[in-house]
Amino acid sequence: MMFFDDDITSDILARLPPKQLARARCVCKRWRSLTSDHHFLQMHFACNANNSISGFFLRGRVNHTEYFPLQGEAAAAASAFPDPAFSFIPSIPDVDGGHITIESSCNGLIICSRPNRDGHYKSLHFICNPITTEFIALDIPKGGDRYLSLAFDPSKSPYYKVIALGFKVHIYSSETRSWRQADIDRSSREQFKGLRAYRSAFWNGLLIWIVRDHLLSFDIEREQVKKLPMPDHRPENWNCHYIGESGGFLQMTGYTKEQKLTACFDVLEMGVDCSGWSVLYRIDLSHIKELYPEIQMKVRVPRPALYTFVWLSQNLKRD
Repeated sequence: MMFFDDDITSDILARLPPKQLARARCVCKRWRSLTSDHHFLQMHFACNANNSISGFFLRGRVNHTEYFPLQGEAAAAASAFPDPAFSFIPSIPDVDGGHITIESSCNGLIICSRPNRDGHYKSLHFICNPITTEFIALDIPKGGDRYLSLAFDPSKSPYYKVIALGFKVHIYSSETRSWRQADIDRSSREQFKGLRAYRSAFWNGLLIWIVRDHLLSFDIEREQVKKLPMPDHRPENWNCHYIGESGGFLQMTGYTKEQKLTACFDVLEMGVDCSGWSVLYRIDLSHIKELYPEIQMKVRVPRPALYTFVWLSQNLKRD
């Protein structure tokens, strides 16, 4: 039998997609050790940076998360993901009913929660890698369990951080496995009022949230809070409804009430120097609305509204 040295073996393993790599880690202790090294993780992240996405999770309502495969036949694509139900996360069926809620995600890691014994949500928290099914339980500091956001860049460090927003701001480091209170003054904390924490992004070392009619960023290393510019010349009643990172770029979608009803909106992208926004795509989903009228949902207002979830993946070469 022929054996390769560690460098060649690492180079081969780094080119495997995440699911196949997770299986390879189970072959032997040596491969598991090689694939746990930070240098290897950087190689694997670089080799797979432009791979297409096999599926996405949709949190359609409280305590209900669904996995939707995107590649190939549904059954084949679904099998590429080991456990969409997260059954590897500890559960007490009589208490939580097997439900799990995704709180935040970043570069392959997920923060999720299950109901506790009192029936309240966001109480039992876990950080997991759904591909490897590895997880840890996370104890949230008192007063900091209102909003959780995850910051993880495997190209720079094997460690991640969790930001817990509540009456105070707490930071968890996987390197020290401990929490500490962020050094943020009261005036900076006041800027978090009106924050929509379930719509956040991690980009260029910044955690970014939508706060009312603007964006707020938190520099993970400097622990500084500041506003980011919104698009110029926005229509009246235009609101930002989603922000995310794609291919190293910060992107957002937004629309007016009229655009929401017609299912038409723009995807905008932030310049690398944070100088401003430009329109990347113009999306028209009106034909989907016509083909699938059942996606219209009744709301309290007298006119119908369109409930739409949009997942965008960009794998294009840029000039």
